[in-house]
Amino acid sequence: MKVFAGRAASGSQLVSFLVVAVASLFGAGEASAAGDGVRVGALKIDARLGTEFGFNSNVQANSGSDGSVAQLNLKPSLNLSTPASGLMQINAGAGLGWRQYLLVPDGQQDQTAPDFGGIFALKFNPGGAFSFTPSDQLRISSPPNPSPSGEPITAVSNEAGAELGFHPGGSAAKARLGFSALAKGSYGFLQYSNGDGYDFRDKGVGKGRGELRYNFLPRTAATFVATVEDNVFEKASSIVGGGEGSGEGSGVELSNINTTPIRLFVGGETLLSAQLEVAAELGTAFVVYGSLDKPSAFVANARATYYLSRRNTVSFEYLRDFADTARYSWVQFDRLSVKYGTSDQLFDASARVAASFRNFGPDQQAPLVTATTDLVASAEGRVGFKVAKGVLAGFKYVFETRSGSAEGAVDASGAGTGDAGDLISAGDLTQINEFTRHQAYFTVDLKY
Repeated sequence: MKVFAGRAASGSQLVSFLVVAVASLFGAGEASAAGDGVRVGALKIDARLGTEFGFNSNVQANSGSDGSVAQLNLKPSLNLSTPASGLMQINAGAGLGWRQYLLVPDGQQDQTAPDFGGIFALKFNPGGAFSFTPSDQLRISSPPNPSPSGEPITAVSNEAGAELGFHPGGSAAKARLGFSALAKGSYGFLQYSNGDGYDFRDKGVGKGRGELRYNFLPRTAATFVATVEDNVFEKASSIVGGGEGSGEGSGVELSNINTTPIRLFVGGETLLSAQLEVAAELGTAFVVYGSLDKPSAFVANARATYYLSRRNTVSFEYLRDFADTARYSWVQFDRLSVKYGTSDQLFDASARVAASFRNFGPDQQAPLVTATTDLVASAEGRVGFKVAKGVLAGFKYVFETRSGSAEGAVDASGAGTGDAGDLISAGDLTQINEFTRHQAYFTVDLKY
């Protein structure tokens, strides 16, 4: 899109401009083969149904119970996008996940429950020097309760925000020389409740992010990133760990600990060769936890991708950061992951191994527990065969384990629910008890 200069447009001209922009998105639908999606004017609609049937050895991720069940997962989703640049770009989608447990053991509560996710982003002027992108992301999930006798937990989160971009090189600024800048702001909330209707953790999160980028060589850039958050825990009650038949006053009391983390990063990315691409961001973080001051912390995010061939890649990622927890003041963690992927016309496969070492801050409820550490490790492998156009059948295996120790005289297990992968994105409550889980599924993916 050209950048208009000169006198401001009149009201009627502006209305006409917007009408043309919206009308350009719609038109007659184009016939497509299965797996290619459907085009309606400038819009592309992709529909997908994923199915998984198999075995889960530990539904609650709990070391004290036998949670082995047969499990069926259904994952329909729909995505709308505008692949070609125009006056506006749309990226919207919705997905539903249904988790059905079969042959639930006696004494164990059925954890069958749905999950839902939706996202909408509308980018104005994607090819111009300035762009504006409002967006909203909603997630309603039902993670299993750590207690075998408990109802599924309901977690609702929503984040609304906007991004203002300045990129003189246009939409391809990442590959051009010169500066570009982004400014983002958002506000979201996170609510937890259990099957008895108790709300035990409500959290409001305001976020701000600024990014400066300077491309001084082709495919080579220096970056500066600053982020700030305002985490406000609006409600706390003593539900976690209460168990069936317990009163509202039992279990672990959660504290109101509000946080304001600030992170500052400097970094860059480049192609070291035709096959190796690397990027890294190093920085420091300053955090205030209510009346507890956490010293400044070193944070980092490093990534490397090696292209073995056009269809085979190996990627590495190292992340060092911190997050909030339900019972402890904070958790700082180091995570390393390695992923391999390959794909051709008939075959699709991937494998991923990850490990996180986590160090928890002081226990808010049990001062005698001065430190808690644990190791979270996981491995996942997938293999699929394209049996027909838009049909992928295969097998998936996931292994997870967690082991830890606490210094002090008080048991520190059962602090909530969640996993290391959710710490950054959702600020989930954190479980620190030991467990091992195996999941194996036969899978069928249908794409249209």
